[in-house]
Amino acid sequence: MGTTDTPSFAVGVIGAGAMGMGVVRSLLRAQFATHVRDIRSATQAQAVALGASGHDSPASLVAACEPRFQVHGTRGSFIKHGL
Repeated sequence: MGTTDTPSFAVGVIGAGAMGMGVVRSLLRAQFATHVRDIRSATQAQAVALGASGHDSPASLVAACEPRFQVHGTRGSFIKHGL
């Protein structure tokens, strides 16, 4: 992918809180098709207002994205899983 190419795959973010919203903003700025699911409707609506696609369930979000990797954050520790 060159510097002027638009990314050809969709990225999903589950949880658009303090850290997740930053991820959403960065993905949208880089022109990724960005999908989001958050249990807080206002937070999800904020991501949608920025240009992300909102989903009613994690399953719906996952179905819209091609699996690449996951990052899980739990109490400050992060684990990456290749899919």
